Amino acid sequence: MRQIALTAAVLALVGATVAAFVVTERLKLQRSPITAPRFDRRFSPTCRCATDKARLMIRFRKSDTVDADLVNRSDSVVRTLASDQHVGRGDVLWVWNGLADDGALAGNGKYQLRLHLERSRRTFLVPTTVILDTRPPRIRSVAVAPASISPDGDGVDDRLVIAYRAGSKAWPTLLVDGSVAVRGKARAAGKARFSWGGRIDGQTVPAGSYRLALELRDLAGNLSKRVPAGVVRVRYIELPRNVYRVERGGLLRFRVATDAVPFRWRLVGGSTALGARSSAKTVAVRLPQELRRGDYRLVVSRRGHEDRATVVVTAAAP
Repeated sequence: MRQIALTAAVLALVGATVAAFVVTERLKLQRSPITAPRFDRRFSPTCRCATDKARLMIRFRKSDTVDADLVNRSDSVVRTLASDQHVGRGDVLWVWNGLADDGALAGNGKYQLRLHLERSRRTFLVPTTVILDTRPPRIRSVAVAPASISPDGDGVDDRLVIAYRAGSKAWPTLLVDGSVAVRGKARAAGKARFSWGGRIDGQTVPAGSYRLALELRDLAGNLSKRVPAGVVRVRYIELPRNVYRVERGGLLRFRVATDAVPFRWRLVGGSTALGARSSAKTVAVRLPQELRRGDYRLVVSRRGHEDRATVVVTAAAP
């Protein structure tokens, strides 16, 4: 009898194991009632930007009643997004503002969505993580070159290169006199560079000196401190002096600062108009003896840009 009882117990245990195995295998064969998680993978509740909330979307294959919780890496519930919520077939969206259930800001780190489906009697921990990150990116170094550019489209010194080192992947922004000039592409942590062609809002800036600064915005939306990047001088064609003095019949000599030639020059005043096209950066022209004394305007121009100076014509020395 004892042997019979032992045999029956063994058979019952085997039967239970087989039944559990069958149920487990049946569950494996069943399609998951949820699919297609589409989450904002990284966000910053403090950035005051478009990524200050995380959007978590899940597709349900059939209607159910759902509990939805965000859990940390210790599997502790940080925020309950839904409790006994009826969901229909299709996409369901929850939005998390980064706050915990007690109203405080949740800590930086990775979070996962845990779903319990009442009708299906199943609980799922969605493997896709959501990263809450409020730490601003750091600019470790920045340098610009050259110190002077001439963005006139001739291919010579048209662009400025900004080289920097970042502590995390981020989008760079160059500010010129406080205005956004360039929003660069996202670059990985480490050394990166981008360029500026002397334009703001689609318009080429006038000649002059401009203060540069660099900012970084990371993938979560955090903005770095603004770091000064020096001063750049923008020039197109330039006369180094504002006033030239020359006697009637004397030699007017001037040098033009430009990155390429030719350019045009002209001397204008009253009924007098002299001028020519020059292929050399230094010009020397003999003024007519009959030229009246007085002030004349010297204009040099190239590719739509110009500079001016005053030429004071005096009487010839006796």
